[in-house]
Amino acid sequence: MSQKSKKSQVNQELPGVDELKGELRRERYKRRFRRVLRKTVDALIVVAAIAAIIATLLLPVLEEMHIDRCFAIHVLSSLEAGKLSIQPGGRMSGMVAVDAEFVGRGGHGSRPDLSVNPVFAAATALSNLAVAAANRIDPGETLTLGITAIQGGSAFNVIPDRARVLGTMRYFKREIGQIALDMQRSVFDHTAAMYGCTVEYAPRNRVYLEPVVNDPGCVALARKNLPEEWLADCDPWYASET
Repeated sequence: MSQKSKKSQVNQELPGVDELKGELRRERYKRRFRRVLRKTVDALIVVAAIAAIIATLLLPVLEEMHIDRCFAIHVLSSLEAGKLSIQPGGRMSGMVAVDAEFVGRGGHGSRPDLSVNPVFAAATALSNLAVAAANRIDPGETLTLGITAIQGGSAFNVIPDRARVLGTMRYFKREIGQIALDMQRSVFDHTAAMYGCTVEYAPRNRVYLEPVVNDPGCVALARKNLPEEWLADCDPWYASET
């Protein structure tokens, strides 16, 4: 009997050998996949960074060229495969980034009168912002208040020096974004002053992303030149295009 045949016979007689081989093969494939995935992610990051740089350089040039129309596409997972939603008006929301710190004076929780509590200022400011939005924004327009965090203090008996507020406001008309930003800053500043606090705004607390607004003429042209069975309507998307 040859050496190879003996080895095969031994493997067949030992229990679990085939399962072990299969497991080893799977582990090798996993390791290879992880290596490929890491390289792919690195490449995507580089491509995204390059694309951002190119866009920054190209935009001034494109403005000088007086381009009549520009078409782009974005993937939407909820849209049926093979369909295109081409509709006029706001299609992806703009975003005001909210990132503000209320600055007071910390102290012991037993004597709040000797401190200036920024947590109360931040909490009241958010309540005031919701009331202002309901009363100062046209009810026919979209403005969402996606406040996601109040960060201040870490102990139950210590008043912190600062309380940070994070979140976003979303909208579909460019002018609403600026109105929302001005409203947020006014409400925060005046509420902070009520409590003897001040407000520090992070650089990103601004109109951070513009809405995607489809031009009616471009929409009509695109729909005219595409088969009807390709087209499907859907609601505006509250995500923002980066």
